[in-house]
Amino acid sequence: MASQTAPESTLAVIFGQAVTRAMLWQDGQLRSTFALRIPGELSYNLAAVGREVEKSFGKGIDPSKVIVCGPSSELDRLKDLDATVVTEEKAVAAAEKYLTAKLGGPTAILDVGPSAYLDHFPADQISRWLPFIVNLTDVENHLANKRDYPRVIPVTEHEYELDLAVARQAIIKLGERQGKDYLEVEDGLNLVVTGGLLSGIPKIADLLAVLLDSFVFRSGARIYLDKECRLTAFGTLLAEEEGVDYDYTQHLELVGAAVHLAGEEGSVTFGAHDKQKLAIAPGDIVHLPVGEETVQIRVSYRKSSEKLELSGGGAGIYLDNRLRPLDIVSGSKDSMARVAGWRKALETEKAEEGNDTSS
Repeated sequence: MASQTAPESTLAVIFGQAVTRAMLWQDGQLRSTFALRIPGELSYNLAAVGREVEKSFGKGIDPSKVIVCGPSSELDRLKDLDATVVTEEKAVAAAEKYLTAKLGGPTAILDVGPSAYLDHFPADQISRWLPFIVNLTDVENHLANKRDYPRVIPVTEHEYELDLAVARQAIIKLGERQGKDYLEVEDGLNLVVTGGLLSGIPKIADLLAVLLDSFVFRSGARIYLDKECRLTAFGTLLAEEEGVDYDYTQHLELVGAAVHLAGEEGSVTFGAHDKQKLAIAPGDIVHLPVGEETVQIRVSYRKSSEKLELSGGGAGIYLDNRLRPLDIVSGSKDSMARVAGWRKALETEKAEEGNDTSS
């Protein structure tokens, strides 16, 4: 326990990911650090975490309360620690509740980190997203190596594209529970993406490509990026510590907004005041360079129409008029051309800007 003269403080630690992350709440200040997970030492060892905390924050850290978080499958191991145990689901739910209030609307968190490589994806499901020809054996070898060394940073274009493909399939796997080759979201929401596999993507256009390829946003989504990958650790703190008064939204970057359309030929009318009109064809991805304001969007098809209301900002609003499921297969030159074309459609000036992943 902390001494009587020590300030009240809470240490939140999240285990079970590619890194072990610690967050300290003390005197109204939030500080965080992380360390690579070393099997047998940092995995579930509070003393080792304490040493890392002292390296970052200085010696003498003696928290009044310690909260640990990890996957449900590891709860028995976590319960052996001298700490309050929180499941990842509870931590994420606490963060989503907090952000729903802060961002002014329903909010969901998508966490895709390097641990996604621990899942087993068929090589042809990964290679179908690549804009170049690849040997399936090479894909399988890459996946196997990344399972052992998930934090290795891609150094070639091939490795980078494979990371993006795995991120897509990790999201699509969630949609497979619905029997679909994508994750469908019916209601409008704020989507906050976190985890090293997403937060580490250096270009906004590439992040948007991953999300638009793997999701279907029926009513639109406003997309935010958790640049420092601290959100789940913050949710761990929120789940058990009521007195945390901190504006975490300062760590979020507004990426843009997106909505998926019917995949039919039609026209789009949009604008807050001065209306603009443009044609849209099946397979198109259309960019609306809309700022922070909320705009009315009317999409007219031959036999129907739909009205949308979306807020812009970031890279703007993207209308995805591709028919689902996407018609791409591994090893097809036509598929590779389609994948390259879709990426090109997302490369607007704003979306081409780099995502600062240095934190």
